[in-house]
Amino acid sequence: MRTWIVLACLLLAACSPSGKDIKQADIGPYPDNYKQIIWEWLRHNLKDPYAVQDLVIAQPTRESYGSKGVLSSGHYCGWRTCAFYNSRDSVGAFVGTTPEIFWIAHGKVVHRTPPEDTSGCFGR
Repeated sequence: MRTWIVLACLLLAACSPSGKDIKQADIGPYPDNYKQIIWEWLRHNLKDPYAVQDLVIAQPTRESYGSKGVLSSGHYCGWRTCAFYNSRDSVGAFVGTTPEIFWIAHGKVVHRTPPEDTSGCFGR
């Protein structure tokens, strides 16, 4: 039983990103064109991207993300940026301003954090 507890603790510790991981991660240079990168992602992934209103995008910061735990997908590093926008749903109605966190690496969006997990986005 002790062996399993020690093994579980080691696995949990391995899933936690450190400051060293973030600094050494190969995520590419700072994305000066981050607004264009986010807009391209929206254009390809929203039902009606040209109806986007009130788009605000924060400057990216180098950070890590991911969940901890034995069954998690691990952690990742990237340029984190918050975006707020209002878009249409499948019936054409505007849904209200939606916050999302986008993760950029090597000039493209590699992950999007859903709206329900946007703590720290624009001071939220």
